[in-house]
Amino acid sequence: MLEKDAQISPERIKKELIRTYGAIVEHFNVTRRYPWPETIMFSKIVPKGCTVLDLGCGNGRNAIYLAKKGHKVIAVDFCPKMIEVARRNAKKAGLEEKITFIVADVVNLPLNNSLVDAALYIATLHHLPSLEERRESIRELKRVLKGGGLALISVWAIESEDYKKHKRYRVDYMEEGDVLVPWKRQADGRIFYRYYHFFAEEEFRGLVTQENLRIVEFFYHAGNHYALLRKV
Repeated sequence: MLEKDAQISPERIKKELIRTYGAIVEHFNVTRRYPWPETIMFSKIVPKGCTVLDLGCGNGRNAIYLAKKGHKVIAVDFCPKMIEVARRNAKKAGLEEKITFIVADVVNLPLNNSLVDAALYIATLHHLPSLEERRESIRELKRVLKGGGLALISVWAIESEDYKKHKRYRVDYMEEGDVLVPWKRQADGRIFYRYYHFFAEEEFRGLVTQENLRIVEFFYHAGNHYALLRKV
């Protein structure tokens, strides 16, 4: 488990994030039932029946909504137990045939080039513990996205009140914007710490500005920065 006062490597952070999300998965599932409002918006602007990639799918709430709207979905998460719960939720919704679930890291996707028509990357990029991995994940998204395809990315914003609240969980070795956010598990009250990187607006813009990616819209809402991108 991540400890607030422990000095840990990026590799250890990722391993512990997988363990943490596996440990809180059932509590996470009952508190994260509905799709993000931005997912609903996104589903309205991508072509009907297209293939959408959901990166960091968690318990499948966004993937299930997209499948209900007639899209084919490839849902990826690095936590095997999250994928198990997402599959269970999809089966309960009668949508298991419309969603392909994959356990994988967003920096190394087991997908062919130009495979998907659109991509959703919600509340996941900020879990990557190094700048190089964040850049690589955007390159991977771009690689699997078809030309002309849209991608919506969200990250927690350093300008938000949440950062002011959580920055007390920073430790000395961390970079600006890095925090460990506590999760109190309902079953036993145990505290788990999850790594987040809060992004400044210009930092996020710089990250998503890559060759062959054009920013269609950039906006802030409810403590998050969003970038709507098109592959050109």
